[in-house]
Amino acid sequence: MDEIDLYSRPDWYDALHAEGTADWADWLLALNARHGTGGKRWLEPACGTGRFFRPLTRRGIRLTGYDSHPGAVAYARRRGDAVRGDMTSFLRPKAFDLAFCLLGSFRHLLDERSAKRHLELTARTLKPGGVYVLGLDLCDYRFPEPDEERWSARRGSLRLEDQVETVAPDRRTRRERVIHFLSAGGPLYKSEYDLRSYDVGQLKRLVASAGLRIAAAYSPWRKPVGLDAGTRDVTLVLAPGR
Repeated sequence: MDEIDLYSRPDWYDALHAEGTADWADWLLALNARHGTGGKRWLEPACGTGRFFRPLTRRGIRLTGYDSHPGAVAYARRRGDAVRGDMTSFLRPKAFDLAFCLLGSFRHLLDERSAKRHLELTARTLKPGGVYVLGLDLCDYRFPEPDEERWSARRGSLRLEDQVETVAPDRRTRRERVIHFLSAGGPLYKSEYDLRSYDVGQLKRLVASAGLRIAAAYSPWRKPVGLDAGTRDVTLVLAPGR
């Protein structure tokens, strides 16, 4: 089995993550109206292949996205204002009404210093009253469980199958190994990487240390949810200030 970097195949990555993008765009607009300024200048850190450019542009949003992977940025530039940038250094002070980072991309920052720096910088990019919508999965180290998901995608002649296995998080290292087994109708490929793990307490402490507060939290069904040890998949609305 050959190993690949999934992010070096932006066509595969984009096809696997396309479903539901328009619904997410509508949900982000609703969150902006409910918690933010309602303004139309937005930022997407770790924008990947830029799947949000077209649906948000159609809804009147002026989106800028940045990503550190050159292949992803080249792909995204065909859709909108995508630039090379790092989550620990990108800064355009008070330029955006809303920032968003979904699918747990934030957890690619593997140490506390980097995660805190990213939150601080993103807060500084926001206009007064702006918010940062952050999606991620939480864990409970008391009950470590591996996870497995299967995804499929079709786009033109492309047929993709993706089996995703997630190793239970390690409390000491704060690492969670994610392994993809991918096939496009031919050989099986393997792609793996680490994500930083958070339980609810670790997340709350990080957010507070970066000078942010949790203005709201939502479940995958887009209902308000409390943050406790049982919370897993969550979308946070973060606002500057404690």
